[in-house]
Amino acid sequence: MDNEDTPDTRTCVIKCPLKSLVNDRNDITKVNDYVVVANIASAHMYGLARWIFVHELATHKQFNPSVYLEKRFFGEVFLHLTKRKARPNVKAEIQEYKRVIRKHLDAYKEAAGITEFDMANPNQTAQFEAARIYTAYVNNIQTKFGQYLRHAVNILLKTRERKRDLEEAMKGRTVDEIKKAYEDRIWKPGLELKEAIKHRNTVLPVITVGDKNIGDVLEPVLTAYDNDYELEEECIYYDIKAHPKKHFKAFLIKKTAAAKEKSSWKAKKRDTEAIAVIKASGSRPVDPIDSIATGSLPEDQTKKPRKPRKREKPGEKKPGEFTYIHELSPEQLTNMKNSIFMDPGRQDIVFGMTDESTSEDKALFRYTRSQKAKETRTTRYRKLREKVKNEHPDSNEIKAAEARLAAFSCTSILPDK
Repeated sequence: MDNEDTPDTRTCVIKCPLKSLVNDRNDITKVNDYVVVANIASAHMYGLARWIFVHELATHKQFNPSVYLEKRFFGEVFLHLTKRKARPNVKAEIQEYKRVIRKHLDAYKEAAGITEFDMANPNQTAQFEAARIYTAYVNNIQTKFGQYLRHAVNILLKTRERKRDLEEAMKGRTVDEIKKAYEDRIWKPGLELKEAIKHRNTVLPVITVGDKNIGDVLEPVLTAYDNDYELEEECIYYDIKAHPKKHFKAFLIKKTAAAKEKSSWKAKKRDTEAIAVIKASGSRPVDPIDSIATGSLPEDQTKKPRKPRKREKPGEKKPGEFTYIHELSPEQLTNMKNSIFMDPGRQDIVFGMTDESTSEDKALFRYTRSQKAKETRTTRYRKLREKVKNEHPDSNEIKAAEARLAAFSCTSILPDK
């Protein structure tokens, strides 16, 4: 119980529409304006962070962007784009973030054509948006980087084209001779290259396709790590899943399998177009980084072109497709009969009511959680499991194992979560 001298500091959290909390329409407008400004500032936070990574990697080969892949860094980027008071006595880590951000802030503002955003108390918004960008980066590295690395290697090897050229050059030879030549010249060297990339060997086997050595193209990716860095399980693809932040520099490397084929003016043009997208709509810009990690891979010429999609006219219905209630006109809503209103909830799994239902004569249908538990006999089987577990000779070990498993998420296959 609270002391009489202690003020009541309890907080009640409710879920309700915003309009029920705000009486003045002008307040709703202020909230809407704040959301619009926050969205634009979030897009520029992403753009400025990318701007910093691109230019630092281009000018300093020893720059390690993994140090800056932190929520606090993205939060500082967001705050530097707003009008906010400087915080004294900050940590050395935050001071380093500020130094890097201020180094590129003016150049980015001039290129994007923006000024500081006027936001009241932007700290909480900065924390939320920073967490969102950080999570997107980490998830993208975990799920896409290994996939695009494999994709880039396969495209650079051009196995199908080289096999086709080999068969054309060995016309008249036996099938076994062609198969042996394919294994020795194409398949085995490609397998050795993939194994070397898997273990991050900086010395790759020499495979020349056209006028270039594939090892020279992939070298910047494999040398983007510290010299003493060791891969977990000695596999780069496993380590990408286990430690995504350690692969952030390789994720951002400019001269990789995709970017090395493109000229610098094209990269500059994409960078300019990305700024134009921010100016026009405030949406998240197109990634200006030329790297296999961003999905900007050279097109595989062996794939068949996709068929163009047939554009549907506005309001056009497919055969058998029904009309939604919000698409009906007021006259159709007035004349509509035999309607059923559904409202599923927490206690009521299904709750239905007809349009003829009244407070005196109710026409309802309910299917509750209690009803489901009774039909499936959930309580009986739970008690039965507890009884069998308690009577088991190793009941203490079973309960200890259950207690250990309870510390992990049942929706994840990752042991550390």
